[in-house]
Amino acid sequence: MLSIRAIASLGVLVAGLAGCQTGQFCEKDQAAISAASDDWFKQTADGKMAAVAAHYSEDAVLMPPGAPEIKGRKAIGEFFGHFPKLEKLQWKRAEVVGNGDLAYSMGSFSFEVNPPGAKKPVVEKGKFIEIWRRQADGSWLITRDVYNSDIAPQ
Repeated sequence: MLSIRAIASLGVLVAGLAGCQTGQFCEKDQAAISAASDDWFKQTADGKMAAVAAHYSEDAVLMPPGAPEIKGRKAIGEFFGHFPKLEKLQWKRAEVVGNGDLAYSMGSFSFEVNPPGAKKPVVEKGKFIEIWRRQADGSWLITRDVYNSDIAPQ
């Protein structure tokens, strides 16, 4: 005969194998968003901007500093396509929190760029917040993205 402890352990195991309940945000979703966000930064560091744009939903809105909002995956890809090579890109995610089919990820970043004619690299440090939406296939895409600098304008 199974003990109550064995039955409870079996229940936890089965629940863990089953994954998230439909429409609920769980650790599996948190891990998927964290991995996708890390992928975004790695692709940015590698200059793979078409792959970066694929992390955005078709109706996404990007709100970069000092510029109007950019609407749609295609326009976001074109915007990122004009980025210079980012050197020493580092990021730290502070948290990923979700509820149902929406979640946010926020954190900080730093990098250097070497503009043509500059005597030394320009250092940038800032923060970001991304809003992710679960897609019909269960994957997560960025639907809203805003980032800004911690460094005062010169």
